[in-house]
Amino acid sequence: MKEYDVIVIGAGAAGLTAAGVSASLGAKTAMIEARKNGGDCTWYGCIPSKTLIHAATTAWQARKAKSFGINIPEISVDFPALMKHIRNVQEHIYNEADAPAVYEQMGVEVIPGRASFIDEHTISIAGEQDQPLTARAKFFVIATGSQPAVPPIEGLRDIDFLTNETLFSLAEQPRSLLVLGAGPVGIEMGQAFCCLGSKVTVIDAADRILPKITLNSPHS
Repeated sequence: MKEYDVIVIGAGAAGLTAAGVSASLGAKTAMIEARKNGGDCTWYGCIPSKTLIHAATTAWQARKAKSFGINIPEISVDFPALMKHIRNVQEHIYNEADAPAVYEQMGVEVIPGRASFIDEHTISIAGEQDQPLTARAKFFVIATGSQPAVPPIEGLRDIDFLTNETLFSLAEQPRSLLVLGAGPVGIEMGQAFCCLGSKVTVIDAADRILPKITLNSPHS
């Protein structure tokens, strides 16, 4: 059984930060991740979405350039090349900031696997090894993140729908896209694909977009 001062469960943005701070303070630290370091931010959220939005904004500005007296030939989107660019950005961020080797150099032991608690100070880690590992720690940081919530719509699970975890795996640009939810993620992705040339429809149960942003907010 391995003993640590701190075990961080999850290697997304929060887990990576917690593990790095813990190790920098001299605590014997382990970090456990069931999939790939980086979590939502690197693979399904911030990095790919902002890269897509930047590309979409560039396409939109090029189309509008004529109104400023700037003539640009007909704009076309090479969607596979765009998605390759997004993956290249993701891999660059991963290699520079998220990869296990980066944290091992900080003194963090990175363990691939899925953790489950045996008691308040002991966990079992099921991973690539034949038998689960057992580890103990004085303190735990649980940073397991989130996953997309699939609404209970009849027939939805019978079709090949997209979520933020699969959207950036598209090989071809959709001619049309229906976005369920007019929150920040839905509006961001809807705007991006619209600027790239897809026909986008956004649906929300609320009476307006971005319903959780109050009308008197300085950002509204």
